Amino acid sequence: MGCTSIKKVSPSRDASVGKELIKNSLVIAEEFNQICKLHLYKQSLGYGKYGRVFLAESPETKTQVAVKAIPKRTSTKSEVMNEVKIISELDHPNIVKYVKYYEAKKYSYILMEYCEGEELYKRLVENERFTEEEAMRVIEQLLRAVNHCHYHNVIHSDLKPENIMYSPKGVIKVIDFGLSMKLSESSYEGLAGTPYYIAPEIIKEGIYTTACDIWSLGVIMHIILTGYIPVGGKDIPEIFQSIKKFKQPDYDLKVWRGISSKAKDLLRRLLTPNYKRRITAGEALNHSWFSSRKVSSFVKSENVIEALKKYGDYSEVKKELLELMVKNASDKELRECQQVFLELDENKTGVITSSELEKALNKKEQQVSKKDIEELIQKINHKGCITYTKFIAALIAMEKFSMDEKLHIMYELLKIEGTNVLNTTIDSSIKV
Repeated sequence: MGCTSIKKVSPSRDASVGKELIKNSLVIAEEFNQICKLHLYKQSLGYGKYGRVFLAESPETKTQVAVKAIPKRTSTKSEVMNEVKIISELDHPNIVKYVKYYEAKKYSYILMEYCEGEELYKRLVENERFTEEEAMRVIEQLLRAVNHCHYHNVIHSDLKPENIMYSPKGVIKVIDFGLSMKLSESSYEGLAGTPYYIAPEIIKEGIYTTACDIWSLGVIMHIILTGYIPVGGKDIPEIFQSIKKFKQPDYDLKVWRGISSKAKDLLRRLLTPNYKRRITAGEALNHSWFSSRKVSSFVKSENVIEALKKYGDYSEVKKELLELMVKNASDKELRECQQVFLELDENKTGVITSSELEKALNKKEQQVSKKDIEELIQKINHKGCITYTKFIAALIAMEKFSMDEKLHIMYELLKIEGTNVLNTTIDSSIKV
């Protein structure tokens, strides 16, 4: 079978990029502080193949963001803007939130949500393997994130434990969309991804589809359950040869003792060598392995409808400020609202459709017509669905976050930076 222990696999890092970025840390801090008025450089968080990540903090609100600094000499503007375009389109509780983009003389800066916790890789090395219950929670969140990407025709193409953040509360965040691509534009010179996680069809034929992410998830699931990568090899040619020869996990090995047959069945479907027969993220989320998961009901439909109706009547500026507050809030602050969103998102695509909302209301015996629901959703988002950030913004507007003081602070910070908030005065923009 050729399994490889996760402890023997070092995180993929580009040493030359790392040395350059460490050497130029003062240059990065000075340049960033000059162009960004809302946040200041605080400390380094690490580096990857294409850039360095550091922590920045707002002096006024103490809000923290992670900033990816990409050397302009190593990446073209189109490559950077492709990452910005993709991550700004995605909007899901299990995907790192995009905040802003800045371009300076020497570096491009992508501001994102600061994800507390550690890389899943570090957690795996320390714990070797997870319990099946914990593995189920992790894989379900990853599948939700990937299903949202695929709903938007986005291929992550570099899913691995180093690109997954694991918070102390067990919340998963997929990060680093530097190698991501749109399905309609799925071409790449060479092999995109990290050797152990690359799908066989990429190695054999150079084919990139959403199925390549599913394969990578299968490799991650295998590691989480056993502590081992399902393929082996001491160098890239050997690893690729092992991937091309792979047929299915060897469930006769002792590492699989105690693992349920349902978990094994899902893994087999994720690691199906023929990408045309491989399970999709949506299908995987409906697999019987997850049927034992108990999810508490948070939905109070009358509150949801009231919140959405009020949000639809807000001025565009107030909506913009509320959405900005969501991007700057922590998962701890938003947890209950997130649970409501996930419960209503029955199709697990990361958006709420009119049919999903209507179904939830019918379960609660709320009398709201299909036409009224469709008109309400159209008022909130002309695309005919409710995105995660807009939904959360509507709910928090009725809770503690709705204080005028918070909105005024956010508005004033935008004025400090020189952001033009729809040319509207503060009095008329945030008045309820």
